[in-house]
Amino acid sequence: MRTLGRLLWNLPEFICIVVLAGITAIIGGAVTSRYLFFFAFTWAEELVRFLFIWLAFIGGALAVKHARHFRLTLVRDAVPPAFGHILDLFGHVCFIALGAILLIYGAEIVRLTMEQTSPGLELPQGLVYVAMPLGGAMMILYASAHFYAELQASRRRGLEAPPA
Repeated sequence: MRTLGRLLWNLPEFICIVVLAGITAIIGGAVTSRYLFFFAFTWAEELVRFLFIWLAFIGGALAVKHARHFRLTLVRDAVPPAFGHILDLFGHVCFIALGAILLIYGAEIVRLTMEQTSPGLELPQGLVYVAMPLGGAMMILYASAHFYAELQASRRRGLEAPPA
C-alpha cells in the first residue's frame, strides 16, 4: 500500500517527464525527417499539440504539489503572521475549488468528446481531455495535503505561543 501511495504521489512527475521526452522526440524526428529526407509526418503536429495539453494540466497539478504556482505575496508579507497563515489556508481552499471545477467539468468534456475523433490521429478527442479531470483530481489531492499540513502547523504554533 505504501508503494502504491508513493507511486500516486509521484505520478505527475513521471507523466510530465514522459510527455516532455515524447514532445522532444517527436519534434526532433519530424524536423529531421522534413529537412533530411523531405518527408513530413502528418500526425506529428497534432500529437505534440495533444501532449502539450497534457503537460499544461498535469504541470499545473505539479506546481500545486511543490507550491510553485503563481501567487502574489505582497499582501501576505504585509500582514501579521497569524493572518498570513489564514491567507495560506484560503489559497489552498482556492486550489481545491479549482481542482474540483477541473474535475467536474473536465469529466463532462471527456464524456461529450469521447465519440469525436481527431483528424490526423483518428483518436477519440476525449483521450486528450482526460488530462483535465486527472489534473484537477491531483490538484485537489496536493492542495488538500498542503491545507492539512498548514492547519497542523498553525495549531502547533498556537499551542506553543506564550500565554498573554
